[in-house]
Amino acid sequence: MVAPMFAFKTYWWEASSLITEQNLSITPSTSSEFWEHTTETTRLGFKANRLRWVQQQEFEGRAVRVIVNDRLGYASTTDTDTATKTLMGRAKRAAQHGRPANIIFPSTQIESLPLDLKLSALTQAGLKELGQEMIAVIRQAKPSPIVDLEIRRSREYLTIQNSLGGVVFSTANRLVADIWVERHLRGEALVIFDTFKTSRLDNDHCRFAEQIRQSLEWATRPATIKSGYYPVILSPRVVATLMAPLIVAFSGGRARSNSLLANKQNHPLFDPRLTLVDDGTLRDRPAGGTTDHEGVPTQRTPLIHNGIVTNFYYDLRTAAQANTHSTGNGWREQLAPPRPHSTNIVLNSGDASLQEMIAATDDGLLIDQLMGTSSDLSSRGAFSRSIALGHRIQHGQITGYIKGAALAGNLYELLNNLLALGNQSFWSGDVCTPYLHIAKLSISS
Repeated sequence: MVAPMFAFKTYWWEASSLITEQNLSITPSTSSEFWEHTTETTRLGFKANRLRWVQQQEFEGRAVRVIVNDRLGYASTTDTDTATKTLMGRAKRAAQHGRPANIIFPSTQIESLPLDLKLSALTQAGLKELGQEMIAVIRQAKPSPIVDLEIRRSREYLTIQNSLGGVVFSTANRLVADIWVERHLRGEALVIFDTFKTSRLDNDHCRFAEQIRQSLEWATRPATIKSGYYPVILSPRVVATLMAPLIVAFSGGRARSNSLLANKQNHPLFDPRLTLVDDGTLRDRPAGGTTDHEGVPTQRTPLIHNGIVTNFYYDLRTAAQANTHSTGNGWREQLAPPRPHSTNIVLNSGDASLQEMIAATDDGLLIDQLMGTSSDLSSRGAFSRSIALGHRIQHGQITGYIKGAALAGNLYELLNNLLALGNQSFWSGDVCTPYLHIAKLSISS
């Protein structure tokens, strides 16, 4: 059950008084920030279509950042018995050798509760039912595949208090499912894997499972393809995979130095039909919320607008280095210090249906999934990836599936070589994109 409202209020005001109680007040040469994060997670594991294990975990951590004489110090702990004053002392000692930091902590005062009460009230039995529903949809494919699934629901409580008067208390719920599907047909094994994320409990988990079922239905007969250049349709999960390095390149921490986009702001580098946004305000997404992990309000940041590089995303530190403002993208992993990280990446849709893209392809591929993940690109944007699952298209019809071939190209050329953008967008992790129809890419069999 979700904690009652009065518990939120009490916890919040107790956290608000910590800095005063522990003498973390601002001085002409010192400012400070207290951060506390608690996560309660319930995990269910399904193996070969059946529930095999249940696990409950809790993580609680505290951290203090101080700026002493313009130098940053940081200390953290998972020991809840450690006094805030003790952490403050450790952070001050670290600041003696810390990097220069021209950070000004925000004075934001926000209390934010979960948006979706159905997800807040989800029980272990309800979580089991969601997993079973996803498996049931996928297994409608013929022949029925074997499904491994880990589904988890997390409740998160975040408190931030700083010496400039900033106070944030927020709670969030997140639902994540990692799916591994294996099907054996005519002596060949076919594998599909993906991740579903949401912060709102509706029927999206079944729609996500339906996409996997559709991929299996298409992949009933093996096909071959000769090496060469072909028109290619990229699925949203493939687009998300290929764009991962580009998303990292928009980080304010890289924009000033080794980013592929360094010094490219206001340059038209992409197809003029493309607009890419980092949207931290989407509260029904796990990467969204009212503030980031530094207490800066989240915002909608256009990264590409009509093909033109428009903005980068920043946390407090990288924004100070770039002489600009944080975009609300300061996020922490466990007890690590905050760093700039994307939130919800949304690529605009177009006006072509997937069926129209397939019908317009005389000889090509619909690539559904690539092998592995990578955040690295060459300095010129080149990539080469193995195809885990592709669908052969001949004369406007899907005629069989391909696996084991390789896809190669250049990300910038790809995003300037578009035939069409799909009219429907789908989430793959924290990236929402449509299908993309590319004029030509290199395929090696």
